[in-house]
Amino acid sequence: MRFRFQAAAALLILAAGACAAEKTADPADDTKKWESSIRAFEKQDKERPPPKDPILLVGSSSFTKWKTAAEDLKPLPILNRGFGGSDMHAVLAYYKRLVLPYHPRTILLYEGGNDIVRGDAPEKVVEGIKVFVENVNRDLPETKVLILSIHLCPSRTKYEAKNREANRLVEEYCKTAKNAIHLDATTALLQNDKLRPEIYGDDKTHLNAEGYKLWAAAIKPVLEKVHAVNEPAAAK
Repeated sequence: MRFRFQAAAALLILAAGACAAEKTADPADDTKKWESSIRAFEKQDKERPPPKDPILLVGSSSFTKWKTAAEDLKPLPILNRGFGGSDMHAVLAYYKRLVLPYHPRTILLYEGGNDIVRGDAPEKVVEGIKVFVENVNRDLPETKVLILSIHLCPSRTKYEAKNREANRLVEEYCKTAKNAIHLDATTALLQNDKLRPEIYGDDKTHLNAEGYKLWAAAIKPVLEKVHAVNEPAAAK
């Protein structure tokens, strides 16, 4: 009788483990739609080798549509790997292929807005960011992660409170996190804390040329400071 109880308990433990494994794999299953984007990056890398020790831009379509990022942020070594519609689930699912091959000295991360639109709470967004930073600290201990605040856009006003809360939570997290820096580039896009529709494109979600110039002006000084401080001694 005791043997049967122990066997049953063991089966329950195995079943629980299997369920946990399935749950862990779910986000990866949900992110397979971005496989073509990641393969396109890998193809680009073979055709045009990326810069050494780059500033790696990882994020959603606000990066994908920032076609002038390298020009706006020059002479910094920018490598833009934004993939449209992505969220933190996608970034974590493709982390090994999206980040590690480049050995970035600095990472600029922009995610969270799509997560919130899809129903994630601000706290869940921050949890995903924490996992990302922990992965980078483990694999690239000298690399700094700059976490860009979610910008507030006219097409998503109903999510504004949650976006602001996510930004606040990330800022609080970065005060004590290792190698994580909160970069507020949202304020520069506002006027008297109000949205400026004229700096957005026709979809009222993504910045237009004027908006990207404002974004770059807020981002570049911080990147310059962090990337220079993080420069290897041999290169100084």
